[in-house]
Amino acid sequence: MLQAVTISKSVNNLLIPVAVTAGVGAAAYISYKAFKEITGWGEDIVDELQEIINTDVNFIEGAKPVPAIEAVVGKKTYTDKNGNQYKNPFAGWPVLGSIAGSAINIEIAARDALGNTPGEPQQNWTSNNEPLYSQAWEDYKAANPDKNLL
Repeated sequence: MLQAVTISKSVNNLLIPVAVTAGVGAAAYISYKAFKEITGWGEDIVDELQEIINTDVNFIEGAKPVPAIEAVVGKKTYTDKNGNQYKNPFAGWPVLGSIAGSAINIEIAARDALGNTPGEPQQNWTSNNEPLYSQAWEDYKAANPDKNLL
């Protein structure tokens, strides 16, 4: 019984400050937005941040620009040239969503280079319908003899 009381007291000591902080933060934000609307303030830092987040950025010359927020949290789905969609399980998570999205883009690029889409076995695929990456690597090395490749 003492353990249950100790745990409930610990949870209570943690939840009350968190709830109070969240409530004060929400009240301050709502008051700020209401005062801004009443006084007719122009753009502020919140509006500028939203504009920055929705701005397209281009990290690689010649590549398609992406929204800045996508570079941080990734997209929910990625589509290949044949219209197949790939779901990002970490979409919305800072850094993890972007890394998972990059991995999905690499997979799409590899499938495009091998000339295959899921469910359509072709010449550059194994009997288990898996990409034959070694052949793609050999093709790449043959096409780029001037590069110092491992």
